[in-house]
Amino acid sequence: SRAELAAGGIVLSDPRTLVGAAAATGYGTARAYPFSISPEGGVRLRLGAGRWWDAGSGGRAYDELSGTLAGFLPVPAWGFANHVLAVRGAGILRQGPLAPVRSIGGTGSADLAIGGDGTSFPVRGFSPGARFGTRGWTASAEWRFPIHMRGVPGRVLGFSLVAVSGALFADAGNAWCTGADRARPGFDGCAASPPPLVTAGAELKLDLGVFHSQRARLAMGVAQRIQGGTGPVFYFGTGF
Repeated sequence: SRAELAAGGIVLSDPRTLVGAAAATGYGTARAYPFSISPEGGVRLRLGAGRWWDAGSGGRAYDELSGTLAGFLPVPAWGFANHVLAVRGAGILRQGPLAPVRSIGGTGSADLAIGGDGTSFPVRGFSPGARFGTRGWTASAEWRFPIHMRGVPGRVLGFSLVAVSGALFADAGNAWCTGADRARPGFDGCAASPPPLVTAGAELKLDLGVFHSQRARLAMGVAQRIQGGTGPVFYFGTGF
């Protein structure tokens, strides 16, 4: 919570210690095949909820609801694997007298904007904290396509290049605070109704074998900021 508050530029004069409980459930039908560049042929759903209390007073601090839904449609076309149309939406709501902000922006998790663990809120082309608030959402659409697969990968220091793929994408996201949030000390800088962040761009992904047992992904791309900023931004991401 303190890291998210710092990302939003909020410094509390009276920080509290919170205790809580949270639970999440998921459902998925999408799967990857031996030559797939992405999950395909299904959906992934994640829902989470939690409640936190002020450890000092014992009073309710805040409640949280979050959810992520992603879909993957395979499209037979050129290349060594199916092309994939992937879409993802995620949202979060925090309500209560001590609700912390959630930052929006960045490249996201291992599979970047789409297909990760469901807890990230990425908008490629903007850094984390570009928007922050007690409510937020992000959405992504991506066309993924294969470029090259090595039949006999060479190895250097335990790493081997397995496949190269690309993607064209569009991202959007926003976060804001309610009037009650903004009335809290230090929260006046949290916007009530900022315009959404919007970007579009292209990405190159390198799948690597790591010591014969793991798959790592390196991604590099360029995102053109359409709303919330100007000009292109180059970025780099990694993950397993």
